[in-house]
Amino acid sequence: MPFWPGSNGCGTRSTTGTAPGPPTRGWPPLDTDKGSAPPAREHTNHPRPRPQAHLVIDLERLDEITHGSAAVSGQDSPEPSYRAQAWFYTGPRRRRIKVPQRTWQKDEFAALVEQVYDEAYAKVRSALHDAWVEFIVDRDLFGHRFDTIPSFTVPSGRAPLLGDKAPVVLRDRWRHRLGPQTLNWERLGGLLDSVPAARLKWQDCAVPCAPGGEPPAGRSHATEYVFTAHGAADACAGIVLSRPLEDRASSDIVGTALNNGAVLAIWTDRSAAEDCARGGDGGAPCDSALVRESLLRQLKGRPLRDVPDIVFGLRREGGDEAEVFRDVVVLFDDPRRSPLVRTAVAMP
Repeated sequence: MPFWPGSNGCGTRSTTGTAPGPPTRGWPPLDTDKGSAPPAREHTNHPRPRPQAHLVIDLERLDEITHGSAAVSGQDSPEPSYRAQAWFYTGPRRRRIKVPQRTWQKDEFAALVEQVYDEAYAKVRSALHDAWVEFIVDRDLFGHRFDTIPSFTVPSGRAPLLGDKAPVVLRDRWRHRLGPQTLNWERLGGLLDSVPAARLKWQDCAVPCAPGGEPPAGRSHATEYVFTAHGAADACAGIVLSRPLEDRASSDIVGTALNNGAVLAIWTDRSAAEDCARGGDGGAPCDSALVRESLLRQLKGRPLRDVPDIVFGLRREGGDEAEVFRDVVVLFDDPRRSPLVRTAVAMP
């Protein structure tokens, strides 16, 4: 099985190079001898690349605003309500998207996304095409499948899913609004541009394919080490899990990674039974092995910032990869682009 160099799953060799930018164009040095003319300027037919676009939707729980008054009063907690706001990024440029001033519940997220799309299209038109859709959410919504939201309302039949139109990613709201904006998060954000993209901690299958199997104890502590070890030549930038977040151990591993500055987390939202059903006598790799092999192949020579586009491409390719990658969840949280962080990062 392929593995990146380094004892903890993260690259420890020269991996900090950045992808080359577009070539600069200009006049070559002029020949000052009498009678010579400046050489003709070279023309190219390559179009200037369009800046990456991002549609960002922030969902804020109302019980955070009211400090959980229902829980204090002893009443049964109702279905959480959320207040939404949205922005559209074209490169570093940010524009606010109008969102109705009302509350939303989970079963209304599809209507919310449709309204945000309509407002964004009226403002940015074609720039909305191929834009990533990012949801800044609390960790209790990490299990909500935003990529399966219909792209629009239809009178009959099925509409295209949001995740079939563009990359859909999660972002960790705690760090943007409530948690410390740590220097470690900012430092690891710079690794998103590194080539090759070797700085991932892989949590492979370490449990036999059996009902009730749980990741072994101590994984959370090991995860903390790879993001915080003092004197490490290279830190991990993200983590890839072999299991869904339906068990507490996996959820704690992702939380520990984020608490210590991780900018990327990937997991499959498929039960262990579905995962293991693919292996065995047929010789097919289990889901986690297929995800690892596919990502390693696609990431060769590419920076980590391409992960959402890579996962989006794999879910559309068809075959075994599409079957599995349609259930792959990507949390991609670049600290260099946040509409909620108001101040400079603080000391960890």
